[in-house]
Amino acid sequence: MAYFGAIGYILEESGGPQILTDTGVLAPGSLNGFISGKHFNRYKRLHTILAAAFRVLSFRSFLKQSGSNPVQVSQPLDELKNEPSQDLLQKLETSHECITLMEQ
Repeated sequence: MAYFGAIGYILEESGGPQILTDTGVLAPGSLNGFISGKHFNRYKRLHTILAAAFRVLSFRSFLKQSGSNPVQVSQPLDELKNEPSQDLLQKLETSHECITLMEQ
């Protein structure tokens, strides 16, 4: 709980907790409990959701700044999502487009 409290202290001014309340993921009255790290079982899920949202925003920012076009990678990712298999994963990991994107 102390760990989540420390992260909540850092995130308090980021706007992330307010986004969670605006989208309905977090009840407005629960914001203080989220920031302080109380209610461990309830808020461990919310920290994961918020971290995933920050990762998506960070990756989108990277794509915009680098001018990368991940269209060649998106089709194999969709195939992998619809039919997970080791062969498709290996094919994606060894593709030139994926390697270039990851190196950037």
